Amino acid sequence: PYPLCALSPTTKQWVSTQSKQWYQRRVHGTCISAIQLYRVTTEHIMAELGLKKKEIDAIEFAFDVYDFKGDGNVDAFYAGDLIRACNLNPTLKTINEVGGQAEKGKKMLSKAEVYPMYKACKDSKDQGGFHDFVEILKLYDKNDDNTMIGNELFRLLTNLGEKLSKEEAKSLMSPWETRHTRGI
Repeated sequence: PYPLCALSPTTKQWVSTQSKQWYQRRVHGTCISAIQLYRVTTEHIMAELGLKKKEIDAIEFAFDVYDFKGDGNVDAFYAGDLIRACNLNPTLKTINEVGGQAEKGKKMLSKAEVYPMYKACKDSKDQGGFHDFVEILKLYDKNDDNTMIGNELFRLLTNLGEKLSKEEAKSLMSPWETRHTRGI
């Protein structure tokens, strides 16, 4: 249901060729800068996947944050966190469908593999946002005073959507339980 728009083999070959040519020029004295190579590569990815420069910059920044070893690879376990760091809100189902993993160390992702994953998550209709969540919570505001009964919130968190465990829900609600006896 969510096709993975991979970079075409010609794009991967083109980026590889550009990197080799840059290295050869550097070794032989006629060097284009790394910034020029980055700019050309970014424009090529933008054209192929239809991403904006701001999105590509966000992906690259988040990728660098989650590249813990500095080897140009990110564990697929962190794919969801990486994509969420780029201001998307995909569900766990979407992340698994585009290549994320539930366990650490099973699969490593290169930066070229993350761009199409981001694009697939961006195009996915299976995501919600903060405003959607607030609208749902308004349904439980019985007194029209912007509060809801704590037990109802607990039930929502543990039974609907991407369910939390009872311990996770309790720890999330604990700061409000001591201050509010009636509603949250």
